[in-house]
Amino acid sequence: MRNFDRVIIGNSAAGIGAIEGLLSQGDSGKGSTCLVSEENHPAYSRPFIGHLVDGSRSIEELYYRPSEFYRRRGLVYMGGRLATHLDLEDGIVELDGGEMLGFRKLLIATGGSPIVPPIPGLGQNSYSFMKISDAEDLMKRLEGEGAKSAVILGGGLIGAAATAALLERGVETTIVELAPRILSSVLDEDASSLIQSELDARGVRTVTGHTISRVDGDRLGPISTLDSGEVIDSDLLVVAIGVQPRAELAMDAGIEVDRGIIVNRRMETSVPGVYAAGDCAQVYDSLREKSMVLALWPTAYMGGRVAGRNMAGGNAELEWSTSMNSMNYFGKSVLSAGIVNSPEGGGWDEIIENKEGSYRKIITRGGVLKGFVLVGDVEKAGLYLQMMRGKTDIDKLSKSPLDEDFGLIHLPTMERRRILKEAVRVAGH
Repeated sequence: MRNFDRVIIGNSAAGIGAIEGLLSQGDSGKGSTCLVSEENHPAYSRPFIGHLVDGSRSIEELYYRPSEFYRRRGLVYMGGRLATHLDLEDGIVELDGGEMLGFRKLLIATGGSPIVPPIPGLGQNSYSFMKISDAEDLMKRLEGEGAKSAVILGGGLIGAAATAALLERGVETTIVELAPRILSSVLDEDASSLIQSELDARGVRTVTGHTISRVDGDRLGPISTLDSGEVIDSDLLVVAIGVQPRAELAMDAGIEVDRGIIVNRRMETSVPGVYAAGDCAQVYDSLREKSMVLALWPTAYMGGRVAGRNMAGGNAELEWSTSMNSMNYFGKSVLSAGIVNSPEGGGWDEIIENKEGSYRKIITRGGVLKGFVLVGDVEKAGLYLQMMRGKTDIDKLSKSPLDEDFGLIHLPTMERRRILKEAVRVAGH
């Protein structure tokens, strides 16, 4: 058995954040830190795998850090290996094949896995759209047997990315979405309708309020029967419903798990010395004031960084987090953060600007910004995020946040100083 001071399970944003958190504490980790990665690639940007499918980027252009990142930091990198069991009493990670790794501190950063509902015939006759290997499978299919038509099950962020990639390859696409509109979890009704218009203009058929009840045929010719009874023949079927936390390792080891692995603001689990970060973890949402899974790249990185610092003897906390989603759809930038639909009850206000081809909305409560949706013009997104974080009272501002020339100068002096100080601190990371 090989023994390490620290073992990191997972090689995406949280794992990289942890490594760089160790370094920020003055701990090089050379020879004392082992990173276990199920995939045998350097860390890469999962949200951009659609660019592999449409041919606009190579695998290397997706890498989040260069391939020599691990070697330069003296890490023991174990790619293509799966962690199968945790013995927390003795501090052991068991890998596929029976190999054992001893640890003093552990980070679980196993991410999420695609949601595949137990619909007859769905799993074996479809493709996922989450990892490089998923993109490679689709590329082989498109470049081999070819495909003229596709069904995308799911009209959220993953489904939107898959649709855009297939359209670039000339594939006629149908989206099947159970919700009454696409992107319903990240956009309000008006913003969603703008994106729907883009789809309509490109000949995408969208079936909302329904799902697939059965899949016949095979992977080369799936036949999807909807719950309405409609039958859709296609050349391929992509499941893009969403992602669920991979918390099985933690749960089997007796670590507290809700939807995701429960952590405190130090990213420590219910077991001292064992940390979790990324899509597998459940963190505190500062706006909603409750613990929840925030499957977001920036939150994963910062959570991993906090965990890394604490694994090296620091005392860091995840200071602020909330939901945020960003995409570029057919050349149109889309960004939302925080609460995008006003909850029921009093005290909520909305400021909206709806111009041809663009849409901006901010949601406030008690004069404090609680969320926003931007389609087209996203220039002020960073400023709005800082205003949410600082609880800026917009009722005391000289200009509306939606005014064209609104900027940092219109914030109170102390708030400007805080934002500039934060920008310097982040740049120093």
